[in-house]
Amino acid sequence: MNRIRTIGRHISLLTGLVTVLLAAVGAVPAFASPTPPLNAGFGSAPAGGGTPGWQIALIAAGAVVAASVCAVALVRRARASRRQVVTPRRQAVPGK
Repeated sequence: MNRIRTIGRHISLLTGLVTVLLAAVGAVPAFASPTPPLNAGFGSAPAGGGTPGWQIALIAAGAVVAASVCAVALVRRARASRRQVVTPRRQAVPGK
């Protein structure tokens, strides 16, 4: 039983690390600087506005962390509901 728990812990750790790695890889393009179009002059400013890329990456990373926490909580809850409670057997009292 200890071996199964150890394997489960290692899988949980590996899942968390992969999640963080995917979030980091997904955030890399958000930090890249946009290149201006080829026909743009010195006086032209980039068009648009909106949310900066680093904020979008931060929101995405937060969503990934929240989703992974919820997934781990649901898995633990499901495993706890399947667990059987082991009660010690009553010993027979001599003379009764």
